[in-house]
Amino acid sequence: MKYIVFVQRYIDPVCTEEAEMIFQAYFSYLRGRTTLTKDRKTIRMLESLIRLSEAHARMMFRKDIIIYDAISIVILMEHCINTGLFDENYPIVMSR
Repeated sequence: MKYIVFVQRYIDPVCTEEAEMIFQAYFSYLRGRTTLTKDRKTIRMLESLIRLSEAHARMMFRKDIIIYDAISIVILMEHCINTGLFDENYPIVMSR
């Protein structure tokens, strides 16, 4: 419990450019999917990605949100909303 209180109080992660590019690519991918409802394509989804990555970076005791944090959150969100990003029948490569 002391660890959680300490990290919440003293660690305020900042998003790196590389992590921002991953979030932008994933959000663009979500916006392009016609099978998702409109509530999954709002700016709140992007904000949720950022908040979750901040929490992940805090958990890992880092002051920067790195690529590892961003990819972990994209995988987590993908398993929750299941858009087919990781399906074998629909291979996709997220690019800039």
